[in-house]
Amino acid sequence: MYGESESNDRINLLGFNYNNKTYFYIKDEMGNIVSIVSDGIEVVRYIYDSYGNHQVYEVNQNGELILNNNLSFIGNINPIRYKSYYYDIESNLYYLNSRYYDSSIGRFISSDDISYLDSNIINGLNLYCYCNNNPVMYSDGDGTFAITSFLIGLAISYLVSWGLSEVFGNQIAGGISSTINGAGAIYTGVGLLSFGPVGWIAGGALILIGAGTVAFGVNDIVAGASGTNYIQEWTGWSDDVYFGVNLSLNIASAVGTIAGNVYMKYNPRYPGNNPNRIPDGFNNRNNPNANYYNPSTRQTLRPDLNHAEPIGPHWDWKDSNGDWWRLYRFRRIKK
Repeated sequence: MYGESESNDRINLLGFNYNNKTYFYIKDEMGNIVSIVSDGIEVVRYIYDSYGNHQVYEVNQNGELILNNNLSFIGNINPIRYKSYYYDIESNLYYLNSRYYDSSIGRFISSDDISYLDSNIINGLNLYCYCNNNPVMYSDGDGTFAITSFLIGLAISYLVSWGLSEVFGNQIAGGISSTINGAGAIYTGVGLLSFGPVGWIAGGALILIGAGTVAFGVNDIVAGASGTNYIQEWTGWSDDVYFGVNLSLNIASAVGTIAGNVYMKYNPRYPGNNPNRIPDGFNNRNNPNANYYNPSTRQTLRPDLNHAEPIGPHWDWKDSNGDWWRLYRFRRIKK
């Protein structure tokens, strides 16, 4: 292994030598090994989900990705992968210096030391939890606590909010935030409409809530700019009632968006009418006849958009239980 020392007494691994040939790592901003190059040519590509479930691809001379599970392939021989953790290919576990992490369930297989208990955060009492259930924003280099880029994101978010407030005032800044929140709820609600009667109800309700949140957001922007609160003028609401309705809509939009996206993680939304657009959460496919695959949920999607009637254009979806479904824009039918 080749590496260099960092200020935190850890080694930043740069590459390795195997069979008298030198290989170098290409990392992303989270420290994931995304590629391996040799003699300036990419030979390996790793594709991960948020929790470290991954697939290993060979990169051929044409730059095409070919799934390769052969244990003699250099991409499988290399043990350094997700967030630069050591991957044990026999157990499919990551070693984080103090304990092993199972990416398939997003948990450590042994508990953390009780000194890391923190009752002030929602996952602070779960000693098996990996990165406070937020591996996109956190990393855990030694298996004991989350070292976080979240603090950076929080600082940036605060600075953006502060900047908007300073430039436009608190009311306009709040209105912009509400508008974005409501738009997210509407987008999630539209995605839920493809889940049949239950999705129609849940999605329709979330779209209405999102639209109400957007309306209050736009009203706050207009009120901050003009000094006139049109919703209060039309309804006669007091400041307390207006604030309560506004806050309730924002909370409902945020909660609905989170719940809807969690549900759609395991029950994908209709991917659309472009067979070459990669569905959310799924890996790219190697050729137009292959399936899209989600390594986190072990699900498969395949476009069948030219299917003749009476079945008609749809997507074939294999769920986590291995059952096949036909996905239409506003319904899904089990095969």
